[in-house]
Amino acid sequence: MTQQLFIVFLQRLIKSSDRKIFLIVDNLSVHHGKKILKPWLEKHKDEIEIFYQLASMVSVTNLPCGPPAWTHMKYIYLELCNMGYIGWKIC
Repeated sequence: MTQQLFIVFLQRLIKSSDRKIFLIVDNLSVHHGKKILKPWLEKHKDEIEIFYQLASMVSVTNLPCGPPAWTHMKYIYLELCNMGYIGWKIC
């Protein structure tokens, strides 16, 4: 994958949605492109925002257990809480 191909993917996401997109990506080097991707993201910041997966997931003991997919959602929810995108915090 290249940064250009990733941008094509992001453009398709934007085109398919009428709301701002919050996308969580892993730490693949393409997702951190400084020369091509960062300027593009800055230009489209009202349409899409990228969050990077935490390198090491912190243990969250005060949240209920659930299936593995739900567990990942807890981390996403906590990250959005801590960044101020969700008005109240459960942690």
